[in-house]
Amino acid sequence: MKRTNKIISSVLAFALVLSGVGGCSSKQESKKKPQFIPEDTPWFESNTYDVESGADAARGIEYSSQEFAGSDDRYFVVHTSGRYQMPPEDEIDWNKFDYNSYNFHRVVVIDRNTKETVNVFDPESVADQGLTTREFLDSIVYMDGKITAKTTAKIRDFDPLTGEVLDTRPSGSNGISTSSEFYKVGEYGIDLETDWKDNGLSSCNINVIAPDGTVTTVELNELDSSVYASAVLELNDTTALIPVSSNKGYVFYELDLPTGKLTTGKEKDYEWLNVDDLGTTIVGSDGFVYTRNTIGISRIDAKEKTMEEVFNYSWCGINRGVIEGLDFMECSGDSIILLGQTKPSSIYESAPSDFQIVELTKAGKNPNAGKAVLELYTENMDEVLGAAIAKFNETNKKYFIVISDRYDAGDYVDTAFSMKQHSDDEWEEYQLGVYSKMSNALAMDIMNGEGPDILINTSKYGQLNNSACLADLTPYVKDLDPDSYFTNIIEGSKTGDAIYQLPVSFSIFGLYTDAKEAGSSGVGFTLDEYTSFVSGACNGTDLLLEGQAVYFSGLFNSMRDTFIKDGKADFSGPEFAALADYVKTNVPERSPGWEVITEQTYNYVDLFSCNGIGSFYHERTGMINDPTILGTPSLDGRGPMFNSQFSVAVSSQAPDINACGEFVKILLSDEIQTAIAMGDNFVLNRSSFRSAAEAANIYYNNGGSMCSTGGGSTPYNGGKKFSTENIDSVERIIRSCTYLRSKDADISIILIEEMPAYFLGQKSLDAVIKITQNRAQKVLDERG
Repeated sequence: MKRTNKIISSVLAFALVLSGVGGCSSKQESKKKPQFIPEDTPWFESNTYDVESGADAARGIEYSSQEFAGSDDRYFVVHTSGRYQMPPEDEIDWNKFDYNSYNFHRVVVIDRNTKETVNVFDPESVADQGLTTREFLDSIVYMDGKITAKTTAKIRDFDPLTGEVLDTRPSGSNGISTSSEFYKVGEYGIDLETDWKDNGLSSCNINVIAPDGTVTTVELNELDSSVYASAVLELNDTTALIPVSSNKGYVFYELDLPTGKLTTGKEKDYEWLNVDDLGTTIVGSDGFVYTRNTIGISRIDAKEKTMEEVFNYSWCGINRGVIEGLDFMECSGDSIILLGQTKPSSIYESAPSDFQIVELTKAGKNPNAGKAVLELYTENMDEVLGAAIAKFNETNKKYFIVISDRYDAGDYVDTAFSMKQHSDDEWEEYQLGVYSKMSNALAMDIMNGEGPDILINTSKYGQLNNSACLADLTPYVKDLDPDSYFTNIIEGSKTGDAIYQLPVSFSIFGLYTDAKEAGSSGVGFTLDEYTSFVSGACNGTDLLLEGQAVYFSGLFNSMRDTFIKDGKADFSGPEFAALADYVKTNVPERSPGWEVITEQTYNYVDLFSCNGIGSFYHERTGMINDPTILGTPSLDGRGPMFNSQFSVAVSSQAPDINACGEFVKILLSDEIQTAIAMGDNFVLNRSSFRSAAEAANIYYNNGGSMCSTGGGSTPYNGGKKFSTENIDSVERIIRSCTYLRSKDADISIILIEEMPAYFLGQKSLDAVIKITQNRAQKVLDERG
């Protein structure tokens, strides 16, 4: 785990104080003291303006992206690319169909003073479009007053104002070799080319373009290792620093540009440079080198051997999920220019045809100075979470949320293990180990008053679900109306009577098949009913595809409320024995693997995790008479489980739990819930679910997209249009969900280690229960 507290030391330099701000709704006094934003914390104001991409909006845009191509004192040049929406499949003449004709590339030239677009042209209009000789665009760069487009066959220079071709030459001849990363040091251009070999390893070519146009190529490669050049940094007008990483570690090369001579720098001379923090690098308008990383922008002064943070994403009011996706154009320390899409879109709507340029300018003071900090932990940031954080920070007068970068689950990943092939059971056991280590690290910090205040997407860390670690969120959802929210999902997320991790959005996990196959409950299977289902509809193949130990831990976790109550483990009842006997009798010792599933079975039954209604529609909806999702086997035939796609939790040691609760309410607002639903996700808000479902029906009934949801085609519905009946059917499935699919990794590991002794006949069940229960209780007692 990363122990350096960047939130304190480098992000906002918050001063520690001895007294709290606001009240704390927890029964126990918080150990964590609040931090405040000091007066001298930087702040950047933003100005955004639209730029047309040049794409034909009337054709409908499936997606588009922008890449900064270069600038000078006159122009910004942007390369925008994307894909138009496909027509309905029944309107396509497949004999004449050209998939690539739906792709587009445009070069946009913008006057940097007036902010007006002065030229837009298609760099592929002069390229060979023949069936066997087609040129594919590799990159666009603006340098020395001309725009250079590189394809798989040719290099062409264009006039920025007219779009006319100035020069054409074969790729790799007399100029720049195929690459998409360009730099300039002094009067020298540098083209950084990565070459992927047949054996999967990569090498690097550094192509130095001298002022007179001559090219010198320096090769970087190793026989048994990939080589990756992180960036090109300017040491002086004629010397470049190239940090390189390989399987053997880091090397710092110093390249003399006039001669092409490459020397290895002393590693101790570059201890100040964190290669892992290097992202996109540019030479700013003030002559300094700037690099962008996961938390902001830093200025690199290779002469003085310093790497200084000049901008953090928390130092502006722009949606964090948006700003992280913008391309880096220019920087001078007090002024930053970015570009890309800042407007929200969804898979059910045509993407915007324009993009934005965002100018950030350092303000005289920080409007949030004096606010107390709430630290938020998340493994992934997206636009919806960023929008919720931005809304909280803008509207809350006392608190300001910052993102923690102190934790990384990747610290517990065994790279050597993940590089090899393993059975499903082995992967499950490995993943449980990673979850256990990460959740224990979070729990330890929280209980010591050093952890984050708000935790996003930690529902897989079941060990946190206790009052010593997390606050009960029931007060913030207890008044929600069942007619307006899927309150069964909220109830199903409880541990005992408390809600420690609230699913803001969720997926449904169960068996996709015909509704007529359900057991007596109508929504799932008892153990005996599931045995009959496997032998009949599944043609003898159990789609859970797990070996005995992992299979048992899954059944246990799906009914853990039966075996663990109020911090006490009790495995002595008939329920535990019934699960154990079922597994011993019906489940193979080891996972059989996916190859045992026949096509006949797969076309009728699938173990399915359904993210949203579009996902459900794509799951062979028209091939089954009455499609539904049923629960996996249980003692009581309960319905399908649900996974938290987006969950929120609050530390029991947060300086103000009520303030964190206000953020929870924002996540449940109509605005945020609808935005999540439009990304094909199930949400708690029923109105938001139905609004997105209706948009999905319109989208798919009018052809949808061959790229949508990764389905590869418009979902088939037996020749019928999707209607309100389909939406009602999916809503019934949601309402049949009763339990959160969450794994307590520590308890699961104990079960996986101890239960095989019974399954293999080495010990009696009573003997195994005694050991297993004692070990589980010890873990529960340690949590408090």
